[in-house]
Amino acid sequence: MSNELFKTRNPQSASRNCPACGAWQGIPDLKPEELWDEKTRLQEEKSVLGFYVSSHPLDKLKKFLSEDSPTTASLSEATDGEEVTLAGVLTEVKKTTTRNGDPMVYLILEDLEGHAEGLVFKRELTQYESLLKKDEVVLLKGRVIFRNGGGKGQRPSIKVSELSPLEKGLQEESAIITIDPARHADETLIRLRVIFSTHPGHCPVLLDILGQEGQKTRIKVNNRFFVTVNEDFQSAVGDLLGPGHLHFSIRPHTPSTVASPEPTQRAQSALGGKGSRVQGTGPLPIKNVSR
Repeated sequence: MSNELFKTRNPQSASRNCPACGAWQGIPDLKPEELWDEKTRLQEEKSVLGFYVSSHPLDKLKKFLSEDSPTTASLSEATDGEEVTLAGVLTEVKKTTTRNGDPMVYLILEDLEGHAEGLVFKRELTQYESLLKKDEVVLLKGRVIFRNGGGKGQRPSIKVSELSPLEKGLQEESAIITIDPARHADETLIRLRVIFSTHPGHCPVLLDILGQEGQKTRIKVNNRFFVTVNEDFQSAVGDLLGPGHLHFSIRPHTPSTVASPEPTQRAQSALGGKGSRVQGTGPLPIKNVSR
């Protein structure tokens, strides 16, 4: 159908030809509704449809989580009493009481791979009540508990010990920066040190140095180069190294295979400064992390 049918050449002639059309002349112009922000849009999608459509609350931070970060799917391999840390969105928050009458909260934490049940008891409830809201994106720490001793196929619950907003919580974990010596010259590493110095804070920094055959050597920056993780820091690292070189680890660091020492020595030399002496390499601001 031609769009010409919907064009009005002369509003007054339209009113004469169609008396009903003239009735619209007295109605004020309606302003378009303001667009929802992302959080509201996702809340409405989940409320109406039961699932997220346009994106997931964790999507914007997914690119910052390291591949070895734990997920709710990994709980199937957990043992009773094991301490875990998970990132996710609270999709259910239900207040109830214990058998003794003390207040507690039952929650569901959802991530990109599934969901997990959490229990928040009186002491932690008092401390973290402001975060216990539906659709809140959090970093959750706690201890795995199996009811009745556990069993094959049984999913555990998590007795919550700590909660924090996800972006803030990541600042207390470790920032992992991947360095490819084939692409990043010593000058780049020196500029990286400047970024560390201009964003001082409490977040540890780990450097993953790629070897010629793809293996990694992980080294830990001296604590005087610990950083504050904010948008400015993330943008600075991204502008220098390109996208995909900054991640965060939310699990304890375990030993990794050490590659050829040459890339590590280049990083140590470029970062410079006094620091911990490691394996006889001299005063350096970084040290090998057994993983």
